[in-house]
Amino acid sequence: MKNFKKLLATAIVAISGFASAASFLMTVPVGLSASTYHSLALVYAQQAESTYSVAFSDLPLWNEALAHAAAAVNLEPNSAEYNLTAAKLFAQAQWWQPAHQYFAAANRLEPLGFVTRQLAAITARKLAYMAIQRGDRAEATNYLVESLRYEETAATRAMLDKLQTAL
Repeated sequence: MKNFKKLLATAIVAISGFASAASFLMTVPVGLSASTYHSLALVYAQQAESTYSVAFSDLPLWNEALAHAAAAVNLEPNSAEYNLTAAKLFAQAQWWQPAHQYFAAANRLEPLGFVTRQLAAITARKLAYMAIQRGDRAEATNYLVESLRYEETAATRAMLDKLQTAL
């Protein structure tokens, strides 16, 4: 019972911290190890990729993959591998905010590889675009700067320059 309460409380805090829409993540079995949650996340992701033509968090297998990836990170937040898996799965499912946060956590724990840095940069650019759409230029600027820290591209630099001249 103590483990259940701890896992439930951890999951609630983590999910609410990532996005308000995160409340629809499926619950995961209680009492598994972080490595088991991580392995199950990968299994569900593989099943989701072969089952669905698109990746969205509201599809059951993707939702399971994301919930298990988040559970693995909740139990071992200092695991670069678990943070990176969660980041990639959330990005693949187009849930940009938690993906961005997991990429940042993974990068703090160990340097990201070239391909992963590209995906982290894309994630930050997606968030910048959404910030622009809602009129939040300051937040968009911050995301573009973060994107450039992951990967320097002419297109991102041009977006940032244009956004800063419009301020």
